[in-house]
Amino acid sequence: MKKEFDQERLQGIERMLLDPDILVQFAMALKEEREARIQAESKLNQLLNEKQESSPIEKRDSTKNEVSALKPNLKVSEAAKELGVSMKTLYRRIAEGELKAQRLSPTCLRIETSDFVAFKNGLKERKPYTRKK
Repeated sequence: MKKEFDQERLQGIERMLLDPDILVQFAMALKEEREARIQAESKLNQLLNEKQESSPIEKRDSTKNEVSALKPNLKVSEAAKELGVSMKTLYRRIAEGELKAQRLSPTCLRIETSDFVAFKNGLKERKPYTRKK
């Protein structure tokens, strides 16, 4: 099988060397493929840039520092990062019922953005914990 392939390849190369028109056709085909690849790559890059611009978890209003969510659900890691706490702390808050979360599978939790925003606003209103003496 490999011998046949190699032999066909050699015959093709020989034909290109003997007939310059075949070589020109081959070069034109390569040029067209290259142009098509460049167009496809630029379109892909454009789509990726559009997706990156429209897919942040949230946009911040620099004056009010409010959250306007773009995603319907957040991962626990995303919510923890936004709050500046560890995932363990957030899991504890979920277990205590302070924050609502949906279990999608045994290992997957999602927090609705509206619940997250309400929880975050509630944290601002809560008094800080002080130790009793």
